Amino acid sequence: MRQHVFIFGATGNVGLELIRQIATLDSAELNIHANPTVIVGLADSKEAVIATGGFSQKTLLQFLENREMKKISEGFYLHSHGDPMLVLKTMQKAGFDHDLVFVDATAAMDEMRNFHLELITKTACQIVTANKNPISRYDYETY
Repeated sequence: MRQHVFIFGATGNVGLELIRQIATLDSAELNIHANPTVIVGLADSKEAVIATGGFSQKTLLQFLENREMKKISEGFYLHSHGDPMLVLKTMQKAGFDHDLVFVDATAAMDEMRNFHLELITKTACQIVTANKNPISRYDYETY
């Protein structure tokens, strides 16, 4: 079994550090344990790259060096315009309707709040966030 992860905010400090840790400490290629973390998508505020089979350790380490999604040769490029809902729909069409964890390592507010609520109320996907804005800036009833 593998843990499939999609990272929003992949070019920021938190996102890059998470990618580094997964690539060097928990990549499926390292064969450390039976449930490795597999990064299947990376996104920033303008674009996303999706590899449904997961990015190789080599690709992730190259991304850490150049920080350019258009240079990633694995998977496919999605001009997402910063729209997490478009990313969600694309991932669902690719067969990730429940076995996926989205990581929010952005500083975005409204669009990510709406995305969090969509995931929580209408999907079986999970979310992990280092982004305090959607949770701290809205009332208790929203969450």
